[in-house]
Amino acid sequence: SHWPTRVFLKNLSRSSTPEIIVQTSQDKSISYIFKWIDGDFKKVFTSNKNIFGILDSSGNKTPQCYSLNSSLDSFMIIDNATMNITKDSIKIPDLGNILSLIDLLQKDYELDEIPDIFAENISEGELGLLWNLDKEHNQYSFQNAFFYDESVDNEGNITSMKWILSFEKYIREKDDSSKTETTFYVTTIKSGDNSYKISSIYKK
Repeated sequence: SHWPTRVFLKNLSRSSTPEIIVQTSQDKSISYIFKWIDGDFKKVFTSNKNIFGILDSSGNKTPQCYSLNSSLDSFMIIDNATMNITKDSIKIPDLGNILSLIDLLQKDYELDEIPDIFAENISEGELGLLWNLDKEHNQYSFQNAFFYDESVDNEGNITSMKWILSFEKYIREKDDSSKTETTFYVTTIKSGDNSYKISSIYKK
């Protein structure tokens, strides 16, 4: 119950039917992609890596898919199969700041100062979330993430990204039955220096 299944519908192959992306757990993170082939959904991709995402999902290009943890794989879905493009894939623009945020959320203490990963216009209320996690009693462990590009400019350059970060929340004074999921929804935007800063964060 603390690591539920999530399902996303995204058109990864630019066909008339979107693909089904499933993120779930079987003692560890696992992701699947199902594609509509010959009147049925067929599994075309499986990964045990815990971050999955898509770039070029909001433009006219064929989307690039990413699966990563300590290493990264990238692929496109072409003709009902995956084509490896890892060597030629574009860089995930905000990955560094998101990984810093994940590390920050997993720390077992509250912050002394704000790291330089947030946009200047982020609301004080959303930023205050970081000091309202009750880490004296709660521990947060990263489970998996899903991301996609939300908007692009006229040249097709990514201007904002969306992330869904899943964490296991564990109450230190209780047993494993107390585990629940805490989900953080994060938006990053392209700033003037071409970096991507976190402009919004909220949790459920």
